[in-house]
Amino acid sequence: AEPGGFYPVPGSDVIGRNGVVAVVLRKGVGDIQKPYQEKSDTCGWVIAEGATPDQAERNAAKAKKVLEDYIVIEPMEE
Repeated sequence: AEPGGFYPVPGSDVIGRNGVVAVVLRKGVGDIQKPYQEKSDTCGWVIAEGATPDQAERNAAKAKKVLEDYIVIEPMEE
């Protein structure tokens, strides 16, 4: 993805796979995401399930990796 913001996220890439139940995004296509520094910088959530809480967290982390291809984060200012 090129700098400039969010790109359309094909839900079929993550939802319904590997225990992912839902993806909730607070940003829309074209929005710019600031680098994460505090809780209010969160751009969304992945809701996942698993046989154990640890497995659910691993499933969510895998989905996050896929979603990172669709989100462009502004570089931090120095």
